[in-house]
Amino acid sequence: MEPKVIHSVTAGSASSSWQYSLANTFSQQSGSGNNWARGYCSYGPKFRAKICDLIRREAERCDWLSGFLLLQSMAGGTGAGLGAYVAELLRDEHSS
Repeated sequence: MEPKVIHSVTAGSASSSWQYSLANTFSQQSGSGNNWARGYCSYGPKFRAKICDLIRREAERCDWLSGFLLLQSMAGGTGAGLGAYVAELLRDEHSS
């Protein structure tokens, strides 16, 4: 969830084949104390609409959407909690 980490990924290198736009990312200020429950129980519900909108915009850009690939931290911090929330959100909102 840390903007500094997200920005370093989106900046990438000129030779990289992956190009990310900051408009297609979600991050918030850090300082949650590496707390899984804070990501899952607090940030997830608080930013649900913003995350759903981001996913919807990305899905609409696809010619053929057959699923989602979710990469998340398993370390148990705030990002892992939010990642678990987003995984459930994808299951509930985009089940087939």
